[in-house]
Amino acid sequence: MYTVPKAWFAIKRGDIKTHKNSMIRLYIGGIIIAGSFAILAPGRYLHTLFFN
Repeated sequence: MYTVPKAWFAIKRGDIKTHKNSMIRLYIGGIIIAGSFAILAPGRYLHTLFFN
């Protein structure tokens, strides 16, 4: 909710460093959050693979 507008305004201002860091954080955060739900959700294949 916060990272995408921050990155958009940063690129409009020409602040490449802030834009780059925001996009990296968004990507890594998305992978961690999505991966956590995929692994921790009971009944999912990855949950069975890791915890059984």
